Amino acid sequence: MRVNHEVDALVGPCGRCGDSVPFDVVIDNAIWRGVPNEFRYGVLCLPCIDRVLPEGLHPDSIENVYASTSHGTVALLPVRAK
Repeated sequence: MRVNHEVDALVGPCGRCGDSVPFDVVIDNAIWRGVPNEFRYGVLCLPCIDRVLPEGLHPDSIENVYASTSHGTVALLPVRAK
């Protein structure tokens, strides 16, 4: 998916891999503290968050997801597996 970040971008490029980050993800603070300090205060894409956390990123740790589109920002509703 390609998003025009010049219109209504929430985030910048990933601070680890440099890829475009079309989603703003809110993660539980206790989990985010597991991200190494060198990345904690910047932007990370979901794959890089999963890679830098010692045990990976569990979907239940994601509180909210926002997508930036050329027409505005969209809040996505997480669906929990049963």
